[in-house]
Amino acid sequence: VGPLDQGKPGRVRLKDVHGNWHVANARAAAAQHRIPVGATVLLVDLAKGIFLAIPAPADLAAGPSPSDGTLER
Repeated sequence: VGPLDQGKPGRVRLKDVHGNWHVANARAAAAQHRIPVGATVLLVDLAKGIFLAIPAPADLAAGPSPSDGTLER
């Protein structure tokens, strides 16, 4: 991802539940600092076709634990 700020939208890569990758436009949500290239983000809203992002909390950025069985790595 990134870089993202409140200016011109940047591009983010999304992986859906079927393992397919998608590209979408996003901006940093209001009151967020610039989000650097390569950061993991959480998309929190959609406004006028542009996603709003915040830095992903550490527990989400780490991915699922191997024991929960919900997603394949």
